[in-house]
Amino acid sequence: MGTEWAAGLAFGAIIAFALVMLLRERRAMAARRAARGGRDVDVGKLIALGSQAGEGAVTHGAETQD
Repeated sequence: MGTEWAAGLAFGAIIAFALVMLLRERRAMAARRAARGGRDVDVGKLIALGSQAGEGAVTHGAETQD
């Protein structure tokens, strides 16, 4: 087995690992979305308002005033 084969196997392993991690993250994202009842959390409001924005306690009233 030459160095080309070793490089190909190493590159293939890196790609396989990246794909597995991508699929795991997508499953985790779906689980988090299901736990929130299917709604997304606006990251900008989460940064500005803290953890209450994720619960909708702060942003729900703020969105109706705009």
